[in-house]
Amino acid sequence: MYTTFDPRVEVGGVNLFLGEFTKLALRQNPSPPHHVSNRAIDPTREFYIDMEWRVTGVEVPMRMHAVGDWQIYAYAESVGPGPELHLKDSNEVEPKGPILPGTMTWNHTFTVPANKLPEHTGTTTSGVYMICVVVFANSNLPGPGNDVVGFGEIPVVLSERPQ
Repeated sequence: MYTTFDPRVEVGGVNLFLGEFTKLALRQNPSPPHHVSNRAIDPTREFYIDMEWRVTGVEVPMRMHAVGDWQIYAYAESVGPGPELHLKDSNEVEPKGPILPGTMTWNHTFTVPANKLPEHTGTTTSGVYMICVVVFANSNLPGPGNDVVGFGEIPVVLSERPQ
């Protein structure tokens, strides 16, 4: 899993403000048995993207007072031939909640409708996708660089109906 948050503010080894995804997973119900891979999804069934993220540091109260609720997006990009997709038709919002000193955490689950990721067809659609989620909180602090944004990537999945 690749993730990055901005801003990252550390001075002299002191954490002023850092963000990170602590969970980013794709699942489909029913969950497969422990010995079956979940890297292949059945495109005819809905699937879920579970995410958790947190911000830590001494600037958490100042920065989080200055932002609105989290806007959350999910995208899929095909590897090889196929579409690039916005997985959700509307923006999802996660309230920022009460402002706490030091550490704040959030979690959210996207439900992605069935038939959103075209399946593997051989030559016209690879059926292989990288999935990216974005959490964004717009800041009203003056100057650039005060918005909080996190990017997370779920490694490659294959969309193909079971035989």
